[in-house]
Amino acid sequence: MSIAQLRALGLDRGAIAWRVRRGRLHAVHRAVYAVGHARLTWRGRLWAAVLACGGPGAAVVSHRTAAALWDLLPTPTGPIDVTTLRRSASTTGIRVLRRRTLDPTTDVVHLDGLPVTTPTRTLRDLQDVLSPQGLERTLRTAENRRILRHGHIAHPLTRPPFGGAA
Repeated sequence: MSIAQLRALGLDRGAIAWRVRRGRLHAVHRAVYAVGHARLTWRGRLWAAVLACGGPGAAVVSHRTAAALWDLLPTPTGPIDVTTLRRSASTTGIRVLRRRTLDPTTDVVHLDGLPVTTPTRTLRDLQDVLSPQGLERTLRTAENRRILRHGHIAHPLTRPPFGGAA
C-alpha cells in the first residue's frame, strides 16, 4: 500500500510509523509498504513498483516485465520495468523509463487492475532493449499465442531497432 492509500484509510503519520515499528507494515519502496509480512508475490512486487512511481494513473508496467506478463518472455529476475509520464527515479528494484507519450486509451490495459502496456505497445518498447533476433523471436511468440489483433504485428517494426537507420 502507498502512503496515500494508508492516509485515505484514516492513518496519520504516527499511526503508520507505529505499524512499521510493530511489524505490521514493511517498507518495500519509498512510501510503499507491504501489509502483514515482507514477502511479496511477483504480482505484489509489480503493484509496489507501480505505486512507488505514482500509482495506476501515473505509472504502467512495461518493457520486459510487461512482456513476461503477456507470456512473451520469461519472468525477469532483475528490476521491474515501469514507464511513467511523471518524474521518477530508478531504484534497485525498479527501472523507470520515462515517456512523453503514453496514451491510456490505446497503450495501456488493466490486468486485474494492474496497469500494463498493451501487447502492441510492449513490442514497440522492446525494440529499445532487445537485439533484432530477440525481437523477432518475441514477435513470433506473440503471433503464435494470438495476442495481437490482425495487422498489428508489422506496426511495432516501423521504427528501426536501437535507433539505427532503416
